[in-house]
Amino acid sequence: ILIRASSSAWWMSAPASRSARRLPNSRPAPAGAAEIIHNKQNYTLSAGETINNDLVVMARTARIDGNVAGDVIFFGQSLTINGTISGDVISFSESVRINGPVQGNVRCFTKMLSLSGTVAKNVTAFAENLDFDLKSEATGMMIFVGEANLSGRIRRDMMAFSKNVLLNGFIGGSALVRAEHLTIASTTQIDGKASYRGP
Repeated sequence: ILIRASSSAWWMSAPASRSARRLPNSRPAPAGAAEIIHNKQNYTLSAGETINNDLVVMARTARIDGNVAGDVIFFGQSLTINGTISGDVISFSESVRINGPVQGNVRCFTKMLSLSGTVAKNVTAFAENLDFDLKSEATGMMIFVGEANLSGRIRRDMMAFSKNVLLNGFIGGSALVRAEHLTIASTTQIDGKASYRGP
């Protein structure tokens, strides 16, 4: 375990650009409008397709293989993202799986959140289970979860309020953990101040 001092703070980061270039096969929409999908059991944005505004989906399942030049807001059961999202991902659902890059924030209210991609800004989650795997990366993180597996790379600060937490990755800022059980693997690196409080 390597712990070093650092003065970085993720909430002081400059906002990422939301600009997006029109791509072939993109769907035009009026400036400032959102594409709203509802009354569908299953929704898919196919690979190669691009929506040049925010996307709001109310469906049982949603699969985003294409690109969204805006936010993705989902109400339903299951959300899977394999494409690129230039804005935020906001989900109220049973499960969320993010494999593609998100250039904004991820904010989820869900039972299961699985992250295998890069989040340019921050992750905020209220969930029963969170899997932040070895391929995942985010600038900062604040989570309220039952079980948390944090094996990826967090560039700045991390706050976790949980029952069980496994730290097995990199934290570039401070780490604050409030949990019943905390496991820190030997490969964990924390560059800032580490604070833990148990029951």
